[in-house]
Amino acid sequence: MGAAAAGDMTASDGGAGGTIAGGSPGREPSAAGAAGALEAAGAPANGGETGGESDEPGNGGEGGGSAGAADEGQLCSGDREVGSQADFDALVAEHCRDLDGSLSITDVPGLTSLAGLESLTNVRGFVFIEADAALTSLDGLQHLANIGGEFDVNFDPLLTDLSGLAALVSVGGSFSIDDDARLSSLNGLDHFTTAGGLFGISSNAMLVSLTGLERVTSVGLELVIDDNPQLTSLTPLLAWPADTVRAGITVHDNGKLPACEVDAFDAAQTDTLAMCGDCSNNDAAGSCN
Repeated sequence: MGAAAAGDMTASDGGAGGTIAGGSPGREPSAAGAAGALEAAGAPANGGETGGESDEPGNGGEGGGSAGAADEGQLCSGDREVGSQADFDALVAEHCRDLDGSLSITDVPGLTSLAGLESLTNVRGFVFIEADAALTSLDGLQHLANIGGEFDVNFDPLLTDLSGLAALVSVGGSFSIDDDARLSSLNGLDHFTTAGGLFGISSNAMLVSLTGLERVTSVGLELVIDDNPQLTSLTPLLAWPADTVRAGITVHDNGKLPACEVDAFDAAQTDTLAMCGDCSNNDAAGSCN
């Protein structure tokens, strides 16, 4: 889903941090925090570091402060497509706090982390982090709280956890965590509560645990947990409120996941639309406590 959407984006002639024609997909942002933060950013829209006063208490207002301080940065308009180290460096130099557009960081050679984006707190459109062969960490996004559109973390073969997403609360569109070959846990999503669209966790060869998802309260469309051969438990999901999943459940082809846990989760989700459409090919012999 992310790669196809990203293909519709056309970079400007500037390349580095340029505006992309066509804008973000047609999903209306549902993260109220993103819109509110954009109005409250209190920073100029045309470059330069914000100095002097901070609009958040307790962080000091000096423009030369720590790059990790969430109260720094400016409102940036338009989409950003990052496909090279030069593009990434240009984005860092913009020092965006709120991005009134979408962000794609895709197939960037040699990019190992997202350090330098610590000022980013809200993105109104989609965020795609895909096919970055050297990416080992999402560090740099630790203040990103709200994404208005779709969020895809797909095909990043060296990523082992999601600890760089410690502040993420809401994704207005679908949220996809797919085909991350070394991802072993979802640690880092401890504050995540809401996916406005589909929530998919699929084809992660080393994913063992869903720990980190205990606080989820709303999945607007289908929940898909598919083809995670090392996954052994749905226990964190059993803490979800009974009406969390609004439009269907697919838990399929997870060879070490006890089928009795899948049945228990299905039974706990009482919305009639949230019944298991395909909950087969899990571990029928597995035991439940």
